[in-house]
Amino acid sequence: VISYSEAVAVAVVCNISFESLPSVLNFYHELGVFLFYSRVPGLSQKVIISPDWLVRQIGKLIHPSEEEVKSQPDIKRFRKTLKEEGVLGERLYKKVWENCIEISSEEMMDLLCFFLLAFPMWDESHDNKKFFVPLLLPRKSLHDFGSDSSCCIQSSTSLHIIFNTNYTPPGFFV
Repeated sequence: VISYSEAVAVAVVCNISFESLPSVLNFYHELGVFLFYSRVPGLSQKVIISPDWLVRQIGKLIHPSEEEVKSQPDIKRFRKTLKEEGVLGERLYKKVWENCIEISSEEMMDLLCFFLLAFPMWDESHDNKKFFVPLLLPRKSLHDFGSDSSCCIQSSTSLHIIFNTNYTPPGFFV
């Protein structure tokens, strides 16, 4: 991850004008060469030069390695809540991304919210931010809803996300 000012310095060396830089960054973003989120608070001044790096960071939250789970036993119950209820608490995401110095945990959550992958939840205690992450809800079959014939559910539909950039980072939804 480099700062926008570092991107300006690289642009000068490459004979790219300051005025053209946002267009150039957006062009390479569309190609998937690197990521530039000009409309995401906190990330508009950063350029992620390795899309795979961002995917790995998000992956730490969704699919932690056994080593990460063992090294973080104090947040086991928060992982359980995320897995079973789709609720992501501040303690979990801050712990998962505590060693991520390039982008703060709050900026990561801004990114997930920008793409409607996470939704802020109101918490009465106000001491722990919470987010609803519907894609992490456990998948249910129709049999899980019971065999009562009065049940109105006849079928279940999958969620489909369509990217208008023709680029989905490899492994993003693993």
